[in-house]
Amino acid sequence: LTVLFIGLVFHCIYLFSIFDIYFRTPIVHGMTPHRVEADAPAKRLVLIVGKSFYDLISGDGLRADKLFESNFRAPYLHSLIANNATYGISHTRVPTESRPGHVAIIAGFYEDVSSVTKGWKMNPVEFDSVFNQSRHTWSFGSPDILPMFKHGARDTSKIETFMYDSHFEDFSKDAIELDKFSFDMFDELLKNATNDHILHERLHSDQIVFFLHLLGLDTNGHTYGPHSESYYKNIKYVDKKIKELESKLNEFYNHDRKTAYIFTADHGMSDLGSHGDGDPDNTRTPIIAWGAGINFPVKALEDKILEDYSKTWPASKFKRNDINQADVAPLMQASLIGIPFPVNSVGEIPFAYLNSSEKFKSLSLLTNAIGIFLQFETKKKSKNQTDFFFKDFKPLISLDSNKFQKHVETLIEFGKYNESNKISLDIIEKSLEGLKYFQTYDWILLRTIVSFGYVSWMIYSTLSTLELYGNPNLNGKGENKTLKIVIGLFLSCVLLLILWLKTSPIQYYIYASFPIFFYFKIIQSRIQLRFNLIKGIVVPLSVYCGGLIFLVGSYYDRFYLAFGCFILSFWSFLKKSSMLLSVSWFITLNLLAVSFFRPVVKIENVFDLNFGVLCILLTSALGLIYIKRVINHYNPFCIIQIIVFILNSYIVSDTIQNLSSKAGLPLLNQYLIFSLSLLFWNRRSIENYYDRTLIIFLAFATPYHTLTISYETQFYSFSFQLNAVYRLTTVFNPFIMGTLVSFKILIPFFLISSILSLISKKLSLPPFCLFLIVISSVDVMTLIFFFMVRDSGSWLEIGTSISQFIISGLFIVFLFILYVLSLLLMPLNDLKFKLE
Repeated sequence: LTVLFIGLVFHCIYLFSIFDIYFRTPIVHGMTPHRVEADAPAKRLVLIVGKSFYDLISGDGLRADKLFESNFRAPYLHSLIANNATYGISHTRVPTESRPGHVAIIAGFYEDVSSVTKGWKMNPVEFDSVFNQSRHTWSFGSPDILPMFKHGARDTSKIETFMYDSHFEDFSKDAIELDKFSFDMFDELLKNATNDHILHERLHSDQIVFFLHLLGLDTNGHTYGPHSESYYKNIKYVDKKIKELESKLNEFYNHDRKTAYIFTADHGMSDLGSHGDGDPDNTRTPIIAWGAGINFPVKALEDKILEDYSKTWPASKFKRNDINQADVAPLMQASLIGIPFPVNSVGEIPFAYLNSSEKFKSLSLLTNAIGIFLQFETKKKSKNQTDFFFKDFKPLISLDSNKFQKHVETLIEFGKYNESNKISLDIIEKSLEGLKYFQTYDWILLRTIVSFGYVSWMIYSTLSTLELYGNPNLNGKGENKTLKIVIGLFLSCVLLLILWLKTSPIQYYIYASFPIFFYFKIIQSRIQLRFNLIKGIVVPLSVYCGGLIFLVGSYYDRFYLAFGCFILSFWSFLKKSSMLLSVSWFITLNLLAVSFFRPVVKIENVFDLNFGVLCILLTSALGLIYIKRVINHYNPFCIIQIIVFILNSYIVSDTIQNLSSKAGLPLLNQYLIFSLSLLFWNRRSIENYYDRTLIIFLAFATPYHTLTISYETQFYSFSFQLNAVYRLTTVFNPFIMGTLVSFKILIPFFLISSILSLISKKLSLPPFCLFLIVISSVDVMTLIFFFMVRDSGSWLEIGTSISQFIISGLFIVFLFILYVLSLLLMPLNDLKFKLE
């Protein structure tokens, strides 16, 4: 068990290596906020009332095409595009989730990919934002978004939140009520100002922000899809309320025309009602800006019509000005309401949206460039102070920020705006490249250490397995290992010295300690493999490694799995098993191969669900017949489990009908499904392993069917769609929903682990024998996946690369846990075996 324990510790620790290499936070601190030293367009004649506020309206989960492709869905917003507004598409980055999207809009900063784990719970943003720099902010909407900006602010008192309770987010109810709450609370705020002198004064000060977070579109999209009537109805409602909101504000501020508006979204939505990846429907969101400081619409030239995606839109006759999502923050902060740029912003001011002088635009871009360059300079100084072997970023090695600023300011003073803008844009581009350079500064060193760690582990675990279970030639005892020890000590000292000179964090030393430890364990091994022994295992070892590479391919194309099942279907014929067993094996494997050609992403399909029920019942019936034939009786509890499964299937079907008709989740159904899905059986009372195997299968079949939406039950595959959990809960709760989906995914593995433990017992194999053989070689896949981890691209690509490495890296941990669980589910000591 020593090797097993070392392997568990090693894999758990090395799992975090990708986050130290690929996903370290790029946030830097210590910069001074900068603002444009000129009157902001949205203030205009500041002396008049002194109010210049900004109204930011965010539609959660709104697709650009659904808003722009039809006039009747949003008539008021389309009239703005035609008369008063500048519009375009805001291109989001992955992950296309609520937290990263709102952070990009409000802070001008793209959080690293690992930040998606912070989503849907109160995690304060750890960097500067629009709200932070404003004089006062009022925010309305979801408790999933508003608190993280309030609690992350320097002064929380200047950010007020008006939120509904989390139980208000019920997928079985009309989601328009979520948006209605935001608009109603906004109306109430204006109404209260007539009786509250302090509030009235605050509302009439400058540099203030209203933030309305509208969750209804996202909720309706998840529940009914973006092509549904509910989704379109929600768009119409939002359009109507925006018109009313603008009218009320004009009246409240006596039509002073000092209000700027932006309508946008944090992410889009796929046709299946999901988001998160880099699908264009998820990354393209609408942006419409109008009011103080915003340009009026410009007619589109015939030869400038954009791609087919938008040329059929009614709005396509006007110029479409696309921007990146992070560009919204500098637009509304420095260029409209005159507050300082967020110190962590990497957005670039979109000139096409501004209705201001060329001088103001150039000064804004200069301030933009200074802010991003200061981030680069801060990161550079931090790395220079901690790295003895520091290598500077060459494109900016000789740039002095003060000289650069004075030079560009001189050009602006002489009216050379194009030249000054070109220099500022060049500095922005190089500063962003420099930030990326220092973000990946230690990649080569860390990747080398991790690679040696995995290779040395594979050698060590293989030799240890051969010592425990093999019969190798143990002639290495008298070998002189002094030279190997000296070389190992020298290389270890060099590696530790390099880490010390680079002022590396403690985890780097931990990563480095494993290849050092494994090296010395390897040279102490008693194994001495002779040439003839090595020659004898070359062919099977090559086939085995080829199989591992084949499995790597299966992570990217399911054809590999289908082809593998087809090849394995002939195995029973080669083993000369009974004809019935061989034919059954052949048919089962080929049916499984067919399943890999079905769609990966599943939508709810009642026919497939019912067919899955029939498959479970047919399998159970065949199992009972087989048990009756072999041991002449079966446990009555098998019949009870079948009845429970049938009853649960009927209630699930009734619940689906209620949810589809928007009748909500019946409370009785919810309790019955939950009760029937609970796993229960008396393990000790079922001594025959045939009965226990069938009962475990049926006990898991009930909750598995509850959590499926399509053909999963037919093949014990799984999907990640949230629709299935609505049969147990419709109130948005990420922890409960995530737990239910995870439980569903684990069910097939629980069953397999139980059967494998049974097979090991019947074959009288030593404990952990097969286990150690597998983990000695599976890290070939882990190492391949380690170099294939991505920190850019779509969220689907990034998330897939991370999950592939984690699944492979945690294989040893996963197998160990499953083995222990299988013993709990099916204790082997008390079972009666009948060996055929």
